[in-house]
Amino acid sequence: LFAMADEKEMLIKTLKNWAVIAGAVWLAFFLADNVTDLGRIYRESRERIATVESGIEQGNRGEITVYKLRPQFKTPLSCAYEADLSEDPDYWTNREMAEYYGVEGISAIPRDDTEQE
Repeated sequence: LFAMADEKEMLIKTLKNWAVIAGAVWLAFFLADNVTDLGRIYRESRERIATVESGIEQGNRGEITVYKLRPQFKTPLSCAYEADLSEDPDYWTNREMAEYYGVEGISAIPRDDTEQE
């Protein structure tokens, strides 16, 4: 279609350029928003690890409770929510994390909705 439009070549080139620019702007906003959420997920994951390690340092080898990831940070760039910890200490990710840290169990509870980021 683009090759057959000789008389409107400038218009087609302009439209193609604007389409590329619009796509690049959309991509920039998409990445800015989602990479920010990736950083938040990373921060919360590190916070959970610190909670578990702190419990172990205090001599707690029983069940340790941590927070779940906040649902508003879910992003298509991460599968963290598909493998998130559960309230059930027998859930596979909870068991694996408990085994890794050498504790009896780990359970995750939702954060209070009134907590700030």
